[in-house]
Amino acid sequence: MEETTLNRKHYRYFIYSETQYKERVEIEKRIGRVYKPGIVVYKGRKKQYTEVVSNIENLRYADYKIVAEGYIEDMTFTKSSHNWG
Repeated sequence: MEETTLNRKHYRYFIYSETQYKERVEIEKRIGRVYKPGIVVYKGRKKQYTEVVSNIENLRYADYKIVAEGYIEDMTFTKSSHNWG
């Protein structure tokens, strides 16, 4: 039986970059909002992340750290927020 894209799981990397975090905080601050990074639960621990990517080969931020990885359908996470401050 052929596997369809609807049944396929998607492997993702949750990354954290201090540079990216500072950029987003500054951008949101300029328009009166407050940036809060996302949270992912990985191996029983909550970790902040700034981006979810499928490929880590061409990341824009050299200081990135992989804080979690796996099939996104099996991960527990909250997206980043951009609340009016």
